[in-house]
Amino acid sequence: MLNCLGSSVISGAETKQMWDHFFCSSLYKNSHHIFAYKAFGGEIETTTLWDQCRRDGKLFFLPKTTATKELFFFPVATHKDLRVGRYGILEPIPKNSCSTSDTPIPHCIIVPGIAFDTRGGRLGRGAGYYDRYLSKIPQNIPRIAPTLPAGIVSQIPQALHDEFVTHLLTPQGMLPCQEGTFPV
Repeated sequence: MLNCLGSSVISGAETKQMWDHFFCSSLYKNSHHIFAYKAFGGEIETTTLWDQCRRDGKLFFLPKTTATKELFFFPVATHKDLRVGRYGILEPIPKNSCSTSDTPIPHCIIVPGIAFDTRGGRLGRGAGYYDRYLSKIPQNIPRIAPTLPAGIVSQIPQALHDEFVTHLLTPQGMLPCQEGTFPV
């Protein structure tokens, strides 16, 4: 699989190291509702996270996109809970017509991206789905971005609507970002 900048291949060992750092952190240990993404187009895979959440009895949520460019997160237990959605990405099949008030607040959210900077700046795919979602949840919820070191750049230009991540998760460890962080 290509990393977020498409410049190198991430190995299974690097993916395991990355997620092992997260599993040892207080951010993971203190979270029961973990919101994540289903990897697409070179993003860091989250299957290892999903499997560990199931083993640890944590609730794992994935997003569903809407025509109005919003994300709604739904709990998923197995791959049978998914189908191909917009953009060819696997999305949850809602069990009913849930609203955002039916979805619990995440204890942490794993955020995809193409590139990141150490302030927590994030370059997404340009549609603003995650920026809109992150702007609606409390600022004290950890926002963790898995990436390879090659995906960390000196600065991501930020617009007023862009939301920051609080931590970068790499095979070398978890790096708190300077733009508002939480203990690891």
